[in-house]
Amino acid sequence: MIFNENAMPLIVKYQSAREAEAIATQALLSAMESGSRDMPALDALTQEMTDAHNKAMDILDALQQHRIDS
Repeated sequence: MIFNENAMPLIVKYQSAREAEAIATQALLSAMESGSRDMPALDALTQEMTDAHNKAMDILDALQQHRIDS
């Protein structure tokens, strides 16, 4: 996708949100790989990952108004 120059602040936010999502995903994966059976902790990590993903997708949706490709 190609965006106009007005999208730059949102692109920076999107990049940060995707990095936060990757960190949350890695934390959940690490907990699962360690064999953790602490369901409340795993649920919390899952929720963090989901929230991070949803935030990134909200920013991506906002970026669509700046799209210049078809």
